[in-house]
Order: sequence, then structure tokens, then C-alpha cells
Amino acid sequence: MEPQPARAYSPTLYESLEALPEGVTGEILDGQLHTQPRPAGPHAMAGSVLGTKLLNPFQIGDGGPGGWWIIDEPEIHFARDIEVTVPDLAGWRRQRMPYIPEGLDPGEKTLEVYRLDDRAWVESGFFSGTDQVVAPPFEAVSIDLGLFWPPRGPVSV
Repeated sequence: MEPQPARAYSPTLYESLEALPEGVTGEILDGQLHTQPRPAGPHAMAGSVLGTKLLNPFQIGDGGPGGWWIIDEPEIHFARDIEVTVPDLAGWRRQRMPYIPEGLDPGEKTLEVYRLDDRAWVESGFFSGTDQVVAPPFEAVSIDLGLFWPPRGPVSV
């Protein structure tokens, strides 16, 4: 019996997605990997404005109903990595998804604030947990840091 020739390794679509270079985004749709450059300034600005307009009333409940998660550019997996999309902005009702998946939860729950001082970045504030943050250049508002940390889901054992 003759040995079979070795088959060349062919990465999965998801491995190809993960290997994209910096500055390139990709999605797997209908079994095809689609790539595009990161959004340009005007596109990113439009997404930021939309997120800002939706976040306060729909996620935080300030001037609106609350009860939603609003997330910028989440990587959404359908059918075990067969379909993967990265929308500019996505929203879920908390009734349907009470917890943000662990991959999106900032582990340390801290915020460091830096200022530029004579061409060097210097830490000018360190906040954690549910601190109220008042820090330049945005000292006109107090930010409840607790709003940044979504509740953690139940731990499976």
C-alpha cells in the first residue's frame, strides 16, 4: 500500500477571519469571508453619534425606557462560527439577554485618566468600581462608573 500524500492545511473560515491584518474587518456571511477596511472618519463619527443618541435613553434609561444593551461593533456569532457579523451598532432587550457575554466585560472595572504634560502622558486619575468620575477634559459632567460594568451572568460550574 502506497502512502497517501499529505493534504495541505486549509484554515477554517473563522481562522481566516481571526488572521486578518490590523485595520481590516471581516464577516462570514453565507459561507463566504467578506473583508473591508476599518470605517473611515465620517462613518465612525456617524456610528458614534448614533450610539450616543441611543445609549442614554435605551440602555441607561435617562430620558427613555431603558431595558436594552447598546454595544458598538460587537462580534456576533450565529450557528457556531458559520455566520459571524460585526455590525456598527447592535442592541438587545435585557429581557432576552439579561447578561452581556463574558468576552465583553471589562475585567478590572477600572478607568485610568491621562493628560499630556510636556509631550509625556501622565496619569491624572484612577477610578474603579462605582466611583463618580469628574476628570478633565470632561469635568463638566460627573460620570457614574458603575454604568460601564454590565452585570455578570451566573457562573457555570
